[in-house]
Amino acid sequence: MTLFVNAETGELLDQTDIEAGPKPVLSAEQLLEQLTRLNKEINTRKEDIKQLIKDTKFHKKTNPQGIDGHEVKQIAKTAVRYAAADYEEKKIEALTFFNAYERLTNYND
Repeated sequence: MTLFVNAETGELLDQTDIEAGPKPVLSAEQLLEQLTRLNKEINTRKEDIKQLIKDTKFHKKTNPQGIDGHEVKQIAKTAVRYAAADYEEKKIEALTFFNAYERLTNYND
């Protein structure tokens, strides 16, 4: 996927916003600025996720209505796969691995 950036405003452009013709070119400084901004957003989201997980986990004193930590961990992993929209790909990889493991180690014998 190719991302296009308005060189003047720094906004990410949707494919429909782009006219036929030369693509906008960023200077090294503009590229650094955009990548820094996006990475800061990623870091903020990661912290938000950590806090949400922490706030949701069961704790005898502070969150007795919370969800068991193991279940929270599985839900978080599921959310990652769901957001990546690659469940089928990962499922095929896992099944391929399990089949190879069972065949090569005589697991079922």
